[in-house]
Amino acid sequence: MKMKIEIDLKSLALGALAAAVVGLGVAATNVPPTVGRYQIVISNDGKAAVVDTVTGQCWTAFVNANGQASGTIGTPSFLTPKNT
Repeated sequence: MKMKIEIDLKSLALGALAAAVVGLGVAATNVPPTVGRYQIVISNDGKAAVVDTVTGQCWTAFVNANGQASGTIGTPSFLTPKNT
């Protein structure tokens, strides 16, 4: 015995549109911020740090008077917050 399934095209289109809107809404909320994500700090004694504000990773290096890193930039580490 075969069953005949009838689908209202208007309801199908409306359901597909609703699913697309929900999917795009969920995808848009999971995008990490890109502006201001990386912060660079250079001290007077030539130490420099690049901080990823999303993950908390920090890369450190020494810079010369021209602002160029001398040697290689170290492997990333995680910052621990200080209680002030």
